[in-house]
Amino acid sequence: MRQSFARLVFLFSLLLPAAMSVQAAEDAAFKEGVHFRKLSSSQQDANAPIEVKEIFWYGCPHCFRLEPFLEDWTKELSQDVKFVRSPGVFRRDTIWENHARLFFALQSIGGLSDEAHADIFQEIQVRKNRLKTPDDMADFLKKYGVDGQKFKKAYASFGVQRQIQKTMTNVRRYGLTGVPALVVAGKYVIEPRGAGSVENMLTIADYLIEKENSQRKQAAQ
Repeated sequence: MRQSFARLVFLFSLLLPAAMSVQAAEDAAFKEGVHFRKLSSSQQDANAPIEVKEIFWYGCPHCFRLEPFLEDWTKELSQDVKFVRSPGVFRRDTIWENHARLFFALQSIGGLSDEAHADIFQEIQVRKNRLKTPDDMADFLKKYGVDGQKFKKAYASFGVQRQIQKTMTNVRRYGLTGVPALVVAGKYVIEPRGAGSVENMLTIADYLIEKENSQRKQAAQ
């Protein structure tokens, strides 16, 4: 019995340094202030699923390039991670705001399917229809059975206006100057320049999700 216990202790002593070296390698691979930024505070409940928020613009080619990687990545997320999208708006009365209103209006009337979201990107980025006005958008959305008048009413609604103000506040709080960006757990910001590529943003997001999970487990002990 003593020999078996001693053998287990010996095996554990061999595995522990290896596990620590893997963690050290990961920590060395992604550095705060280089590959991602940490905000001064988080607005996310530590008991809620870890949120990964994508800040995007339909008119952004880099966001468009990120989309297929995001589609595959989100399929593999565990149940303790929640992925959400939010359009970015930096200034009022711009096409950025128009496209954000498109997103929020469609979301509010239940018409924002994954298919419609992807096709809006295709319409703007590939077919070069910029969808500048509510009328342009309503015409495009007919193929999805969206009522044009209902959509335009939502587009101009107070609820969508509040969403625009909220996303502008978040853009400032996250310290963003462009898109795409990923915000993990409400406190880590990943951008293409630090990540090196849009694809690598998701690798860093995986690392930060694991980091947040580890910190939560330690805090619960």
